[in-house]
Amino acid sequence: MDEEGWSPITLAAEQGQAEILHVLLDAGASVDSKNHVGGWRALHCAAANGHIQIVKSLISAEASLDVEVSAEKSPKRQRPNTRLSST
Repeated sequence: MDEEGWSPITLAAEQGQAEILHVLLDAGASVDSKNHVGGWRALHCAAANGHIQIVKSLISAEASLDVEVSAEKSPKRQRPNTRLSST
């Protein structure tokens, strides 16, 4: 985790860094690790930023689709281009 509570996998997903994401997954990073900014997981971050290939990779790696961090904010309901919030 960095000083703001972001795990490497959530950062890679949020920023669309597919190669880094795959290295992290291959090294055993938890596909469902959450950050401390509202409890978002990598799948939330990728979906919110429209990174479709990363979303597909995370689903293939068995990321949970039903984890909600707040009302109506599961990865299945996340709309692209929604900014992260702490709520």
